[in-house]
Amino acid sequence: MDQVRGESVVVRVARPEACDHCAARNACETFGQKKEHLARARNVCGAAIGDRVKIRIPASSLLLSALVIYFLPALGLFVGALAGHHLLFLQTMGRDAASLLGGVGTLLVVVGFVALYAVRRRNNVLPEAFEVISPDPDETGGCSV
Repeated sequence: MDQVRGESVVVRVARPEACDHCAARNACETFGQKKEHLARARNVCGAAIGDRVKIRIPASSLLLSALVIYFLPALGLFVGALAGHHLLFLQTMGRDAASLLGGVGTLLVVVGFVALYAVRRRNNVLPEAFEVISPDPDETGGCSV
């Protein structure tokens, strides 16, 4: 553990060798190609600086985040395009242009709400440092705080 900040900690997470075979490894290595990352986590196990800890991401938080970030904007785009096609159609504007205007307009509104939601809930989707493995940083396994 690197830092303790109230109820959260900054954890140094070592990338396992299994990441070398992952199709998304280049996305993780885009920013500096580091073997270690710093992550903020909730300190539910009472870890102190120098402790090695296990971390987890609650599945419910991960699924809710994916739903909000990916599904809602896509749904907004679709519903807005349908609404534009049927409601915004004017004699001066074709149905395709009305669909585009409705879809993009609704998408922008939904993305704004998603951004606001993400800022307000960013502490609720933190990983959890849930178990202290060892106070000795030379032992293998886990993440160090």
